[in-house]
Amino acid sequence: MPGSHPSDQHLPLTDELAGVFARMSGLLLTHETVDTALGILSALARETVPGSAGAGVSIVDGNRRTSSGATDERVREADALQYELDEGPCLSAAVTREVVRIDDMAEDRRWPRWASAALPLGLRATLSAPWWEATPASGPSRSTPSGPGSSTRTASSC
Repeated sequence: MPGSHPSDQHLPLTDELAGVFARMSGLLLTHETVDTALGILSALARETVPGSAGAGVSIVDGNRRTSSGATDERVREADALQYELDEGPCLSAAVTREVVRIDDMAEDRRWPRWASAALPLGLRATLSAPWWEATPASGPSRSTPSGPGSSTRTASSC
């Protein structure tokens, strides 16, 4: 699965943005500031990816999966579908600890139930990057470009 998809090629900014997320994931934050910090992080990720519809963070803590900092309701809904269907790029990034990129959800066959359910939300491409954690609770964040191939025009991580 990892490295076997043609769109998994190295992207110049992916490593840089993944490093930023790794450094931020080690910050000590109070519970009250976590949602604010993740909202700011998601907004920065959305602004970094031209054509992005939104961004957010999936938090995976054992069997508990939640979303935080979503910049768009469609991102929240796409995350909820992943948790409900137990498949999708963010969950895969959290498990494999590797960046997951989908250039066109209509063509990608790795998570067919999730893609079929998420396409009606108007999302077509996604990029999910795992956080390197300092605690057991972790998860990927992602940016969701709205058009197919959007993530191929920009090297990014979210």
